[in-house]
Amino acid sequence: MATTTSRDTAAVPTHADAGTPSSCQPSLAVTAAGCLRLEPSHFTNHRVDLDSLDYDPGTRKQIWEYHVNQHDEIRRAYITKGPHQPPLKKNKKSGMHNRSFQASWFEYNKSWLEYSPTTDMAYCLPCFVFHSPNGVVGQNKFTVGGFRNWKKVGGKDCYLQGHIGKDPNSAHRVAEQMCKDLMNQSQHLQRVVNHFTTEQIANNRLQLKASIFIVRYLAFQAIAFRG
Repeated sequence: MATTTSRDTAAVPTHADAGTPSSCQPSLAVTAAGCLRLEPSHFTNHRVDLDSLDYDPGTRKQIWEYHVNQHDEIRRAYITKGPHQPPLKKNKKSGMHNRSFQASWFEYNKSWLEYSPTTDMAYCLPCFVFHSPNGVVGQNKFTVGGFRNWKKVGGKDCYLQGHIGKDPNSAHRVAEQMCKDLMNQSQHLQRVVNHFTTEQIANNRLQLKASIFIVRYLAFQAIAFRG
């Protein structure tokens, strides 16, 4: 059997891990005989320490800004912590009517309402947890921009109740249900994944990457797919 040296192989550039530094990408080598040889490398993701998460709704990062592999883990951390409802010793007054956020509003909306003393605005935890940049789930006013029109809180047309919505399929109610489903371990994929060993996961990833690299190589070289 012929042996190959570094001069007998040529690395084939791949883009399977777009956005990842090239030093972290596995490489696909082509031997002098035209055979493919996968050279795996250790692929590591930047993980965020959950203990370092910012719980102030006015300054925290959006969940979609973190690495996708940690989204659900971060979501669970926020749901477990619960809405950010700090004790309010002195309320900030704002607006023409010199109104302020009232701590009593927490009592009627304790499962979702949040307040940031930093920005003096109200937010919604469930909508934040499942907010996406395209705005499909959640409402920007209670997730990114914040709400501060205090004069619209209370009365027949209370803005907080309007955010919840009467429709069972309102964005807020959908987000609340998604939070419940995520925390229900019997319905979550993580329960199944936890049964896999580290070796099995590594092998599965290697097989998937090899398949992707081979398909890309055949496409780049205009070689027919057979078998």
